[in-house]
Amino acid sequence: MSMQFVQSTQQPDGSWPAPTPMKGLTELPLSSDYFQTGRAGAAVVNGRVQLAAIDPSGRLVHTVEGPDGSWQPWGAISAPPGLGSDKFFSLATAEVNGELHIVATMWNDGSVLHTIRHANGTWDGWGNVMGAAGTPSPWGWPHDVVAAGINGQLQVAVVNNSQIAVYHTIRTSDGNWGGWGPIGRQILDQPFYVCGADGANVNNELHLVFETCTDSGTLFHTIRHGNGSWDKAGYVQSAVDLSPWRPVADGSAVGG
Repeated sequence: MSMQFVQSTQQPDGSWPAPTPMKGLTELPLSSDYFQTGRAGAAVVNGRVQLAAIDPSGRLVHTVEGPDGSWQPWGAISAPPGLGSDKFFSLATAEVNGELHIVATMWNDGSVLHTIRHANGTWDGWGNVMGAAGTPSPWGWPHDVVAAGINGQLQVAVVNNSQIAVYHTIRTSDGNWGGWGPIGRQILDQPFYVCGADGANVNNELHLVFETCTDSGTLFHTIRHGNGSWDKAGYVQSAVDLSPWRPVADGSAVGG
């Protein structure tokens, strides 16, 4: 078995054509030993789409779409020194000042790591975000990560299994990281098991969506404004019918 990557582009009228295979991009074999295979993140950098994914060995691999719509072969992003046998668990990608930033969590020790692919195709070595931003308390095991480039800075949110559930930090344009902000208790009125999250830059504000690990399939949405304040999380179901959708509940994180 293998995982095929496909693509589609939303039309001006809001419709989506049927997805098509990504020309030149080989499939990633699936592995029963590592269920995170195929987790992926994409970002548009200097007009070209870049894609990173987790392969069956737990490595990160990367490709770039060419001007003719074909894709470069997968290239491995080297693991950090001392973590060569570790596996990546989740990743997020973002464009910041014309460069690709990747934030990823590790399977074995729960590290949160960061690297940059520069415009000339070279990569920075992995940096440990915990070493730069500190380790918040309580801090559990991070299992999902969100990244977005906003006003020349990298904003990162991590879902973990502590009683806070969601933490947020910012990497400024000079490369410094701010301390982690425990946003779970700011945006949620009651504890929830949180499975995963995603986010995006919308009008230079961070929009964050996260899912609960319950049979009800609840999705929440919140916004971080330019002044640093957060909206209370609202139910996506109140605006959109999500009755056909349910998450895969694993109870791996608690929000509060």
